[in-house]
Amino acid sequence: MANLPNVDTAFTQAVQSKKLPGVVVAAATDKGALYEKAFGVRELGKPAPMTLDTVVWIASMTKAITATAAMQLVEKGKLSLDQPAREMVPQVGAARVIDGFDSAGKPKLREPRRPITLRQLLTHTAGYSYEIWSPTIAQYQTATDTPGITTCTNKALTTPLLFDPGDRWEYGINIDWTGKMVEAASGQKLDRYLQENIMGPLGMKDTSFKLYLAFARMIMLGGRINGTEVLKPETVATMAQNHIGPLEIGVMKTAMPGLSRDVELFPGMSKKWGLSFLINTQQAATGRSAGSLAWAGLANTYFWIDRTKRVCGVFLSQVLPFYDETAIGLFGTFETEVYRAL
Repeated sequence: MANLPNVDTAFTQAVQSKKLPGVVVAAATDKGALYEKAFGVRELGKPAPMTLDTVVWIASMTKAITATAAMQLVEKGKLSLDQPAREMVPQVGAARVIDGFDSAGKPKLREPRRPITLRQLLTHTAGYSYEIWSPTIAQYQTATDTPGITTCTNKALTTPLLFDPGDRWEYGINIDWTGKMVEAASGQKLDRYLQENIMGPLGMKDTSFKLYLAFARMIMLGGRINGTEVLKPETVATMAQNHIGPLEIGVMKTAMPGLSRDVELFPGMSKKWGLSFLINTQQAATGRSAGSLAWAGLANTYFWIDRTKRVCGVFLSQVLPFYDETAIGLFGTFETEVYRAL
């Protein structure tokens, strides 16, 4: 295990000053664990410490796992990246593009110009959004009594498209629909499929931080870990490529400041999207290689996978709003020190 004194100091100060209640971080290379440590408590005002096996809410970090399930089914010929998604899940065909609201506040909807595909769902270019970053979706939910995404109900997935499929990148409910496609193609409920085909083979009994690192290492190592092949190497290579062409990942402007701040990742850098991963097109100041893969979860959980330098890392805190200034600063410190230790 590497000794990262700057990480120890920065993280200890952050939890002592109560800027964050607690945080767990871990990094690994192709040879094994590099650093892992827990700091602080699980909840402010309560004594239970944050530990290496604390189970945390990783929210959208699960998207990459669902995408992996979809790509396993693409390998088997049960799903196709470019077939209309409605052929597997007819409800996707019901999605309409919203063109504002009439004078009575009723949404104006029209047919999309092209059908939604699995590739568009995996790249967040299908047209779906979240109310967290879209006032239009929030207004639609109010006008039509549609529940919000945090209710985890099927009705929450009936929100309209903001644009025609393929026209731009917008973060949204796409991977929820990907999960429905996995269910349709496999004939299994998503949790059962994931357990049998991803979690089980990886030894992920309850996706706490250490076990999430097993997933990140599997992607880093080209789909195979501890003698188990979860994905073919060529599938991982495909997932790691830019699948949005000239489209760009813009600033995610918050519509719900209590849940998220404005999010601008790698300011001034062109950013792309693979099959469920953010891709930085240039080397980051931390040392992260160009072409690395990353994403995050709402409660300020983050991961990155550097397939060039063979290192990956996970940062797990449990605070809102997303993109918290302290959390982002600590994540940057952690990543920088990990690269210095290589």
